[in-house]
Amino acid sequence: MSISLLHLSDIHPASSDNLTKLAHEISSAVRRSKCSPTYLVASGDLGLKGNNQQESAKFLLTLASDLGLGPTQIVCVPGNHDIERDNKKNPFQNYSKAIYAITKNSARTVVSPVTLYPVESVEFVLINSAYHLDTTFGRVDCDALRKVMGDLSANTLKIVVVHHNLIPVEEKDRSTIVNAYEFLTIVSSVGCEVVLHGHQHTSLSLIVGSSTKLVGVGTVKFAPATNVNNQFNLIDIGKRVVRFRYHADSSTSRGFGNWDPEEIPW
Repeated sequence: MSISLLHLSDIHPASSDNLTKLAHEISSAVRRSKCSPTYLVASGDLGLKGNNQQESAKFLLTLASDLGLGPTQIVCVPGNHDIERDNKKNPFQNYSKAIYAITKNSARTVVSPVTLYPVESVEFVLINSAYHLDTTFGRVDCDALRKVMGDLSANTLKIVVVHHNLIPVEEKDRSTIVNAYEFLTIVSSVGCEVVLHGHQHTSLSLIVGSSTKLVGVGTVKFAPATNVNNQFNLIDIGKRVVRFRYHADSSTSRGFGNWDPEEIPW
């Protein structure tokens, strides 16, 4: 069975945002590409400074509905903007509420450092790289990761989803996963097919280890830095990555423009 992923990240909605139009824009671009994604993956920062994740939940449900995907096919991890700094008891409470709005499954709302989410022939390894509650950098609980890796099946496709980028994309970037080498050594050694991440709002695509693909994506909505377009990815596992960039108005005001695809061989 061919597996394809619609991968986006860093939604960062304001409380006043209505992202329905954006969801329809993205689904239209996906349909024009004649690729039917099997899963919708959001790699963190559903919120903005710990709030507004419910707007992202509505956006993801609209996008999934447009593409004929159900709640079990929507996969998310938290990011640094999903931490509620003033909520010491449950710092990911708003994120968990949004996940319940999407899935209606309380088991999927539990936020752990590492979670295994098996669905059909795929095993998603979901990593909370903000579990340490410091918003300035990412970290992976590698002890927890090793335990989860021991539970993986032999004949499944293994996809890792994490929020923070593992490699600095600019000289002054200090927000990466600080134990990225150990993390990548673990996931590549067990044959994980791809590691998906967001965080730095820029694209990245390379091979680590013998065959593990590392794919980063920008934001679909948050105002980008100079010369960085809004973007999302369509990923045909083992075949290609199609990166869509929004040209013309890449601001939150969403003026006229096009999502233009660029195909990158696997």
